[in-house]
Amino acid sequence: MNKRLPLLVGFTILLAPLVAVPLFWSVESGNAKVYLLGSMHAGTPDLYPLPAFIDEAYLASDALVVEADVSEAKQREIAGKMLSMAMYPDGQTIADHLPAELVTRVDTRLREYGLNITQLNRMKPWMLGMSLLSMEMQRLHYDTDLGIDLHYLHRAAADSLEIIELEGLDYQINLFNSFNDTLQAKFLEDILDNQTEMLNKMNELTQAWKDGDEATLEKLVTEDSDNPAFAGLYEALIYQRNTQMVAKIEQYLKTGRTYFLIVGAGHLVGERGIVDLLQKAGYKVQKL
Repeated sequence: MNKRLPLLVGFTILLAPLVAVPLFWSVESGNAKVYLLGSMHAGTPDLYPLPAFIDEAYLASDALVVEADVSEAKQREIAGKMLSMAMYPDGQTIADHLPAELVTRVDTRLREYGLNITQLNRMKPWMLGMSLLSMEMQRLHYDTDLGIDLHYLHRAAADSLEIIELEGLDYQINLFNSFNDTLQAKFLEDILDNQTEMLNKMNELTQAWKDGDEATLEKLVTEDSDNPAFAGLYEALIYQRNTQMVAKIEQYLKTGRTYFLIVGAGHLVGERGIVDLLQKAGYKVQKL
């Protein structure tokens, strides 16, 4: 197994954070409660129906909280900004920012999808990497329309339930766009390295989801976190965001309301995960 799979788990913020559905927690303070559900932003039909106890928690909640509202309307609203931030200015191309060997690897991979680097050479590495990941997941029949977030976003819209963003697409785009050339190259390399094994990886992770296998998910997310070459990416994409999310959860726990919160399961498990940070802050987190 390629040990850099954990980075792929962390990187797919907008596409496919991974989930074990039975890995479902609640945390309470006074009259307030927050349900914590791991998310899979791209799924398959056999993910549904979700367990009844999860739907019951949703129905008992006053608001749905997601990392970002990825509904079609919201994506249309931000599409222009995302495109402008994902592209180099006129006169610059990816070849000006990445080693020639990596550009050649990207071109070779794009040709498998009937494209080539000259068509996308103004696209920044972070966006190019997510585009490659999206194309591969579609080829493997993992559909973003079947993601857990979208499932509940559609329900919340139909139910007129309040929708709250922990971060928002703006934040996530700015985060990727803030990466220097070295971090963006690492991001792109990791996706290229893992794409050939993607089907096996996704099947393994989906099975962990079905089994509620917390240990496997934690291992996949964190096993390469001590590698100095990727420390900056782990900090930016997982650990710093976990800390920021916990700060917001603590605010929700002061309101007397009930929240149904969905985040990538990679953010929930392991040391410095959301559950661990809440426990260290003195909250009793109950696994449901």
